[in-house]
Amino acid sequence: MQNAVLMDLRKSRWTPTRPLGGWLATSHELLPDGSMVPVVDRAQQVFTAAASSATCNADPYTGWGLWNHEHQPVFVGVPTYLEFCGPKHPLAIEHGKVGLWTEGHLFDPADPRSWEGFAPGRPASIWGAIPRPEGRLVPTAAELAQADTYWRVATALEPTGRGIGFSAHGVTAVVGRELPRAVLTQAAVCMTPMNPHAMAQPLALSAGVHMHTPLTASDRADSRRRAEVVRLLCATKGYSPQMAEAVVALGWSQA
Repeated sequence: MQNAVLMDLRKSRWTPTRPLGGWLATSHELLPDGSMVPVVDRAQQVFTAAASSATCNADPYTGWGLWNHEHQPVFVGVPTYLEFCGPKHPLAIEHGKVGLWTEGHLFDPADPRSWEGFAPGRPASIWGAIPRPEGRLVPTAAELAQADTYWRVATALEPTGRGIGFSAHGVTAVVGRELPRAVLTQAAVCMTPMNPHAMAQPLALSAGVHMHTPLTASDRADSRRRAEVVRLLCATKGYSPQMAEAVVALGWSQA
């Protein structure tokens, strides 16, 4: 099981207003003693392909994938990051999960930049072999309304520690109760995902992806990024705002 960053479009000049992050798919639960237990989803299947880029081809997702609504041809967002997290990855250790971590953002009706420059054209089909869409996607009013709904629900669930979910979308091989190989084309945003471990939350809640990462000079120059990490340090480590600011100023978010 390997670690591999397959897509990273997060360093743009535009800061998303509705960022989500979470586990797109998990193959195993990582126990405190280091052992792993296969994750069985609601269909009583194990998505073993999520363990490695050797078994899950994510090229369509990283090249032109979108986030859809409940596996329907209704598009609500765009991914900007994808990483395979093996059992030794800090995020896997913190969350107790092995699999695919993804980030991106939901469309914001008040900010066309949330789809302009990121989202490709509308694909002819969301199933099977999907050719690379041409042009640019312009979300419909219904799609923007659905993205709105997901953001409201995700933020409303924030205090509870729960969230909406992701579901891997594409083509899979099925052998018994296992899905050993897959081609990932999109991600579905769901109220109740097939895999209960695949939670999607507002990105500020995904402390692991920030708390274990050195801050670059551009990070420190971004006031919103600095404020987010300061808030996370205060919330998770009990730092005073002054101490958290000092830590961030040194360029390291974990102290």
